[in-house]
Amino acid sequence: MKSSKTLPAYCSSRHSFPSRSFNLCLMLLAVIGMQTKSLTAQEIDVSHLIEKQQFSCEKIALSATGLIPQYHRDNMPDTLFALMGFWQEHCEGPEPLVRFRILYTIQTNTFSDNWYPDNILTLLDDYRYMVTEYEDQPYYYDYFDQTYFLLDTMFSAFTRNLAMHLQRYSGLEPVEQFFLDFYAHDFTKAMKRLDDGSLEGTRIDSLYRDKKTRFIAARRPYLGIYGGMWRPNSNLAILGNHPQIGIISGVSHNRAVFNFNFMIGFGDTPNYYHVVADNTHFTSKSFLSIHLGFDGGIEIVKTMGSALITTAGLAFEGFEALSLSQQETYGMTRFVGSFNLNVGLEYRFLFSDNSFFG
Repeated sequence: MKSSKTLPAYCSSRHSFPSRSFNLCLMLLAVIGMQTKSLTAQEIDVSHLIEKQQFSCEKIALSATGLIPQYHRDNMPDTLFALMGFWQEHCEGPEPLVRFRILYTIQTNTFSDNWYPDNILTLLDDYRYMVTEYEDQPYYYDYFDQTYFLLDTMFSAFTRNLAMHLQRYSGLEPVEQFFLDFYAHDFTKAMKRLDDGSLEGTRIDSLYRDKKTRFIAARRPYLGIYGGMWRPNSNLAILGNHPQIGIISGVSHNRAVFNFNFMIGFGDTPNYYHVVADNTHFTSKSFLSIHLGFDGGIEIVKTMGSALITTAGLAFEGFEALSLSQQETYGMTRFVGSFNLNVGLEYRFLFSDNSFFG
């Protein structure tokens, strides 16, 4: 999960966004737009101005995402490429830039399967996460500054509409259809193309298969909480059902899974039961159980989002039969326990490399 990334505080509201007041940056980028269309992108050189003004990637992102839709609408390709080149040169390959460039090269029939960066899957995950978890807020995560940068509020709608428009084109390659589906917010359809092998032979398919292999083979420790119900049968049924809480800690490697678990069960029994402690007969409804165990298993089915695991384990479990008042009065305890051999079946929903719900 991406819990390590935190949006700015006001990201929870879609009102009162800050205005684009970076005048110097806008003026600089406006100079680009004033060039004639006869110039090529390489001839538009603003490097001396950039060094003088020391523009930040945060300012560039906000201004560029406001200007790109305008230049695209006015059909100014040289200026667009100059703007993208300027952004790429000074800020590497931020997600919004990669997103627009992919869409623009598909539109202009210049798309190359070898162009997009090696971290394209991470950028795609970031974009989907922002759309689905944060209601498409106008931000992107910058990995160099390790924070979220603000975009023009209309940029995401612009790229989504552009992707939906381009989906009508005929003769699209499967990899182009994948990106158009994804940027049109049809994430399920796009990822199905990756999973079913329809992009075989493309670079993004290779990156995806390599990621899956590393994901399956990686050794991933985890620590989590457990909640469940202790439900005895046969002679123990007199004790009734009891809720259990606890912790689990483990590691998975390749397809092997190893767990340590500690659980506590609590709540009085529904019926009185009899117990002998130090040759004395007691009647009690008290119940406080512990379970301490280890188990191992094999992932018999594993995908990027789920795993089915068979397990076998050894544990010691039991319960304290005397209440606290009885222990204080008689100065004794009575713990009833036994070893536990168990087998199980677990299904896990995998959210990231080290988080899951099982």
